[in-house]
Amino acid sequence: MIRLETGGTLLADYNIDIAPRIAPLEVGDSVVLRGRYVWNEQGGLMHWLHHDPSGMPGGGWVRTRGNLYQ
Repeated sequence: MIRLETGGTLLADYNIDIAPRIAPLEVGDSVVLRGRYVWNEQGGLMHWLHHDPSGMPGGGWVRTRGNLYQ
């Protein structure tokens, strides 16, 4: 779960069966996400934060600490 500067939260669903494991994060780390956002009453969910295994363009990624994970 990511705490946003606005006070809200965002659950990031990253599939390590498809994409490489992300190095452990620490409080205060900057994280940039590209994926699909789904709103819910708890704040929201980001998923498809990795390449599409079927080869479709437009897959997602996570960028943090100078590394790009997809």
